[in-house]
Amino acid sequence: MLNPYWQSEFHPFLAALAALARENSIGVWLCGGGARTLASGLLPAPIAPNANTDIDITVSRQSLALARDLGERCKLKCVILNDNILPTARLILPQGQMDITQWRGQNLEADLSGRDFTCNALALEMASLLRGPEISLRDIIDPLGGLAHIQARRLVLAGPHALRDDPVRIMRAFRFQAELNFTLAPGLLAAARTALPCLAAAAAERLAQEWRLTMRAAAAQSLADMDEIGLLALLLPGWDECRGFRQNPYHHLDVLGHSLACVSALEEITGQSRSEELVAQALAQADPALLKTAALLHDIGKPPTARPKSPDWNSFYNHDKVGAILARSACLNLGLGPREADAVSRLVSGHMEPQHLLKASLSHPDLRPRHIRRFLYRHEHEAYALMLLAQADNMAGKGPRRPDNLEEMFWDLWLDVKALADACPPPPPLLNGRQVMAACSLPPGPEVGRLLRLLRDYQLREDLNSPDLALSLIKKWACRPDQTQHSY
Repeated sequence: MLNPYWQSEFHPFLAALAALARENSIGVWLCGGGARTLASGLLPAPIAPNANTDIDITVSRQSLALARDLGERCKLKCVILNDNILPTARLILPQGQMDITQWRGQNLEADLSGRDFTCNALALEMASLLRGPEISLRDIIDPLGGLAHIQARRLVLAGPHALRDDPVRIMRAFRFQAELNFTLAPGLLAAARTALPCLAAAAAERLAQEWRLTMRAAAAQSLADMDEIGLLALLLPGWDECRGFRQNPYHHLDVLGHSLACVSALEEITGQSRSEELVAQALAQADPALLKTAALLHDIGKPPTARPKSPDWNSFYNHDKVGAILARSACLNLGLGPREADAVSRLVSGHMEPQHLLKASLSHPDLRPRHIRRFLYRHEHEAYALMLLAQADNMAGKGPRRPDNLEEMFWDLWLDVKALADACPPPPPLLNGRQVMAACSLPPGPEVGRLLRLLRDYQLREDLNSPDLALSLIKKWACRPDQTQHSY
């Protein structure tokens, strides 16, 4: 097997680490994800320059001192992550990061047995890693049978207490299922369900990171399994209210089932060759993790807005706007940052607008270009992302009242949106923040952003092209914020 670390950008740092370890009689091994990817052949060979790759190192003793010395020798930033139970330091490399951790036990085997999953309970002595351009699986230390589990693509707990020792490993199990296309070993879901109450005390930042990584991978099956054990209900306030909630004849699933199907449909679209260019533009506007989160939460506002229309028909007026508020709260509860929560909220708020656009353009074909321009102007930074989300929504609803050719009509609309966007890009903003602050005597802050957003909306809707008129409008809105909604 070709050694991916040989003559890579990591080699000088690993060689320096090995030299320091020899000088201080410290044992040092590559372990965890680095050993797993090396063993499974997933890691490119050689490692591409500037690849964002993490390296896990375990050492027999003095992990913090060793990391500090390596940082000084190689001029790397060293951050202490844990100096108590499991002494760990992180070195920031030009192409990723290196975590150096002390054994979690009396020896290497005890350390590997205390890890999360058998596929990560692998190690490779640093001397073997640096020996030359070839490496053999015989060099891999594998006390728990992780290599066989990798070959079978099966995720197996490293020990009976693995989830209790670190409940965030529950999230990590579903992340590996999504990222590596592993199946969960029998009993893993039951063990995760038992350990679930412990997850409430976990750091939100760690939960959010596992969520992002899961949602950037093929997450549909993982989400279904998360729901099965009650994990989504724990993470996302309002999620369980969607279970069993009937919709209308446009849908064949309850709100919860439809939401999961929407994520699956979104992933299906991204794998279709016919939509490659359109999807690429959509993913340039929205992080895939946030887009899938919006797909999962797009109808979370339906239960609180439901109004019975007939025995088998609920209407959900304003569910997109109510859902945007609930989705933002759910994202913050998950540990995502305010900007991420706002991005998901905007997508949920706007997820019905492509549907309204299709209905309007079918009712008045002669006005189709005008309707599309208004949609583009209103959502100039997220139009393609909303189109992708709406098409996934279409595909996830297969009730008897749903038009048979809905998806094809929507593809045609999406192509028209792209054509008009390419032909008529939105004009540049008329004013910037400094001009608004000077005109209204305002300090930097959210009020400046509010006025700029109002002005941009007005400019695009009303074809405003006069900076002087823009300044007069800004001054008017700043003086009468309670009447801004009715000022045009």
